Amino acid sequence: MSETPAQAQIGLGSNSTLLSALQAAGNIASRSFSWWFGWAGSAPSAQMDGQIVFGGYDAAKTKGNNYTKSLQLPTLACSSGMEVTVTDMVLNFPNGTDSSMLGYGAIAACIMPDYPLIFTFPDTYYTQFETLTKTSNVGRGGGAGIGYSGPLYWPEEV
Repeated sequence: MSETPAQAQIGLGSNSTLLSALQAAGNIASRSFSWWFGWAGSAPSAQMDGQIVFGGYDAAKTKGNNYTKSLQLPTLACSSGMEVTVTDMVLNFPNGTDSSMLGYGAIAACIMPDYPLIFTFPDTYYTQFETLTKTSNVGRGGGAGIGYSGPLYWPEEV
């Protein structure tokens, strides 16, 4: 269980009755699912609703080769069983340059669908992000909105 209160839980675990019922009814091809949280940019052109896809994924929201992995049994380190290794995250700047956020190497991560931010990174990566973007956060957001506990930045720096 994550440290924050669960929000919008649907129940898509390894023995999901929802996915089993959808597949048994012939509505989906497999008991897989994918989600995309969308964009929460400040300008309408930088905003897009998120989506969840039952029985597969939306190829238009992907880049590179698809990777499918079975859910693992929950552990203390990863109660969702959704353990992944993040090998790189690249910032694409408007001027056409790219910069790697993971100059320190790959990191193990646990995806937590019931955690409002999906996942968090150690401070080292936030520092790398701020160095590359020439920004500095002014604290953390509060409440239960899209930016729940996420870093806040001055509008003129974004």
